[in-house]
Amino acid sequence: MLGVFVTVFLLSMAVAEHFFNRGNTDMTTEMGKATLPIVYMNVNDEYVNPLHGYTVDMEGSYLRGAITPLKANREVDILIDTYGATISKIGYEVRSKDMNRLIEQTDLDSYQYENDMITATIPIKDLIEPDQEYMLVINVTDGVGKVARYYTRIINKSELYLTDKMSFVKDFSAKTFDREAAAELKVYMETNAEGDNSSYGYVNIHSNFKQLTWGDLQPIVSSEKELYILEIDSLNACIELSYRVFIKNEYYNVKEHFRIRRGSDRMHLMEYERRMNQVFDEDKNVLVNGKILHGILEEKLQWTENSAANIYCFVQQNALYSFNMYNNNLTKVFSFYDKDNNDLRTRYDAHRVKILSVDDAGNIRFMVYGYMDRGNHEGEVGACIYFYDSGLNTVEEEIFFPYTKSFQMLKQDMGALSYINRRNILYLLMEGNVYKVNMESRKVETVAEGLDDNRFVSSVDNSM
Repeated sequence: MLGVFVTVFLLSMAVAEHFFNRGNTDMTTEMGKATLPIVYMNVNDEYVNPLHGYTVDMEGSYLRGAITPLKANREVDILIDTYGATISKIGYEVRSKDMNRLIEQTDLDSYQYENDMITATIPIKDLIEPDQEYMLVINVTDGVGKVARYYTRIINKSELYLTDKMSFVKDFSAKTFDREAAAELKVYMETNAEGDNSSYGYVNIHSNFKQLTWGDLQPIVSSEKELYILEIDSLNACIELSYRVFIKNEYYNVKEHFRIRRGSDRMHLMEYERRMNQVFDEDKNVLVNGKILHGILEEKLQWTENSAANIYCFVQQNALYSFNMYNNNLTKVFSFYDKDNNDLRTRYDAHRVKILSVDDAGNIRFMVYGYMDRGNHEGEVGACIYFYDSGLNTVEEEIFFPYTKSFQMLKQDMGALSYINRRNILYLLMEGNVYKVNMESRKVETVAEGLDDNRFVSSVDNSM
């Protein structure tokens, strides 16, 4: 049956109807709450391109992210959501795109505080060339002197037709929720046999009308639609929307990607993709007829078992879970977001969770790599190895590898090599170097250096 595609895992043994041991299902690693503000850029009188802060100096030339067009007078207005944090100073740097040349460095003399929000204007001097990209680094200092750095590309370019392009994207997205209004969208779609209409987890420009308009799901938008301008010029734009929807008592993360081109008579939709993934809720009845219901997913579900096949571990939307089939206990092992920590900072998905090993006692060694939303390394990028002790129901940080380039580059490295063998020896590839880590002694050795794509290859499971 076409339509809703539900990812399930067949349990390999009979389970009781009331299979959850609720004694420790709420366990998660002890982490401090997120503390860093979010900085929004005002583009065309709208606050877009939400930026997340870094607590260490990053190699900004690798952080492409969103791009912010400046106003005609080279100013850009910003909004800082402090989430209650005290801010003592705001400054900024303008650098060349490769970060090598400092063009301007200034502290703001004034800004406006209202509740937990700060508004300010950054007046960039007449030292930048038109039509060229630069890197803007906004430095926000809190009450105890900790500095968070926010990176965004900027460009001083006229006639970008921002109103038309941003309005098209928002209008298109809104009309998909109204089937009658969505009839106007048919002219932009290229429905054909290339469209995979088997799952609402993925929709693209080739999907059919029912797929585009959510079928019978009747979703309700339950968060702000955060807008990111990824690329823009006078004709073209790549824009992304990120938000949550509520469908039949479940939450889903949604991302819509648009590549559009301005024509003489109307806007042309060159590419369109919508991805939707259910946020797994361990407190709900997720077992039906011997199956764990993972819901509608676009992402490939990562899961593994121990050798006895009685511990089932899986990662869904950057949250790690463990199900013990012997005692019918489901545990949420790790996640940056939970019911008490659920905002734009803790839901930021510039990281991944990877299961490294599961033993017969249910102990799990796993890795979190990318941007750290909260905890000991909040605002840093890197690869952190954790050990979950199922008997004590605790998570221990074992080792952290810092990284100063983008999550996308780190993700490529971790996909190429991040593997632990039966002797608890971990191998990682980072920036062309292969590291060997003895997880018992925590000793780190460099196995190889200076590798590139022509000098390194690994098997699909990274074991060779």
